Formats: sequence, structure tokens, C-alpha cells
Amino acid sequence: MKTKSILFSIFIISCTSASYAQTDTVKYKKGGLTALNISQSSFTNWAAGGISNVNVISLISLYANRKSAASNWENNLDMGFGLQKIDGGDYRKSEDRIEMNSKYGRTINNKLNYSVLLNFRSQFAQGFNYTDTSVVYVSNFLSPSFTTLSAGLDYRPTQGLTIYLSPITGKVTTVTDDKLSKAGAYGVTPGKMVRFEFGSLASIKYQRVFKNNIQLKSKLDLFSNFKDVQAVDINWENIFAFQVTKLLNVSLTTNLLYDQDILIPKKVEQSSGVFSVENKPRTQFKQVFSLGVTYKF
Repeated sequence: MKTKSILFSIFIISCTSASYAQTDTVKYKKGGLTALNISQSSFTNWAAGGISNVNVISLISLYANRKSAASNWENNLDMGFGLQKIDGGDYRKSEDRIEMNSKYGRTINNKLNYSVLLNFRSQFAQGFNYTDTSVVYVSNFLSPSFTTLSAGLDYRPTQGLTIYLSPITGKVTTVTDDKLSKAGAYGVTPGKMVRFEFGSLASIKYQRVFKNNIQLKSKLDLFSNFKDVQAVDINWENIFAFQVTKLLNVSLTTNLLYDQDILIPKKVEQSSGVFSVENKPRTQFKQVFSLGVTYKF
């Protein structure tokens, strides 16, 4: 009950800040980009070996920002979905992402703001883990989803760098799928669909455009639950992009995750030829390299 009261207080702070935003007449700066990346390989009697495959990944990124002398409001929505087909088999997901960020700040000086932050992450479709002998159902839309709501200080010491520190942060994890909920997936109590956490958040963002149309975006989120301050959840995302022509783009995306409440199974050899499955938190890592058509608007 105490945690829910604190989350409600953060929500009231957010609504109050949003009401200030409505009084400003400064127009939004809006835009975004969409990308389609396709790759295909085919092998017939190829002595060196290889597996025929097709990969398709679509991405869209939207933003709507506004800034005045008294405040600033940043809104971003990033979505991606990809499919892969290997050697005539079924299509499998290679990318699936929904992330929304909204941060509103009231100006203290030219480098410091009071701010509230809302972050939401989930996915579009079912997800599976594939092994040589089995296919295991592990995720779906809103299973999981992660919603973070916080209030704190936003410090911008130099262009492109933002450091956000929040001593008051609520994190909500949902698992709406009955099967995953009953299994206690993603840290929820078995049979429950929602898990509340209360703690502190540090979020560091860096963005820079180099010469020759090379762009870097990096974001590191660190969340600590007050029940166990030493167990820090980590979410570190990096995007390296190179605009070859007006439409042709090359990008490398990496994502490193660590969450104390997400248990990942792994076979462990107990003795010679004897294995058992060990469930424990593990460092998760994803990397996507893509070449395709990009359109900015």
C-alpha cells in the first residue's frame, strides 16, 4: 500500500508538470525516420558451406519536442520488428521492440532542470527460445512490459550529454499472459500479473553527430530497488549510424541488459555427462547490424 501511495504521488507530480506545459505557446518540433532493411543469402552445392536465409527488419522512430525559456518537453517513440527465415524453415523473430519516453522539465538554470520522466517498454508479438530439441514460449505483448515513472533533476553539462538523477522512482512490471504469469516469469509472483518496485534511478544519455554523417546515440539506465540497493538493474543501449546517401543507411545497434528479477535457464554440467538446468539472473546482450533504406521526415 505504501508503494502504491508513492507511485500515486509521482503521478500527481507528473500531471502537475504537464499542466504547466499546456500554458506555453511554444510550438513542437516534430519529426522522425522510418527504415527497411532486407538481406538474403542462397547456397546451392556451395563447397565452402552456408545456410540460405532471408532477413527483414522494419524500424520507425518518432519525436515531438518543445522548448521555451521556462520549460522543455521531450517525447520519443521507437518501434522495430524483424523476421528471419533460415534454410526453408519457419519465420522467427529477429527484432521486436516498443519503447516510449516522455520527459518534462522546469528550468532552474541553463544546465539544470526539475524533471519528471515516463518510460514504457514492451513488444508486439509472441517470443520463443529455440534449442535443437525444443521450442519454449517466453514472451508476448505486455508480457513483459516495464513502466518507469520518476521525478528528479536533469543536468546538461555540455551539448549532447544529459544526466538524470531521481531519488523517487516507481517501476511496474506486467505479465498479462496467463501461462507466463502462473510460471512467475519476469519476477512477478506466480499467478499475479503485476509487480511493483520502488527505488532510485540514474539515466545517462549521450548523442553526437560526427563528420562524414556518422551518428552516435547512447543511453544507460540504472535502477536500484530500495529493498536490495546492491541489486542494480542495467539497460544500456547504443546506436551507431552512418548515412551513406540521402536514403541509404548503415547502422549497428547493441543492447546490454541485466535484471535481478529475470531468471534465465542454462544447462550446467554437475558431473561427467550429467546436466541440470540452473535458473539465475544473467547478462543479456543483443546486437543488430543492418543496411537498408531510410527516410527522414
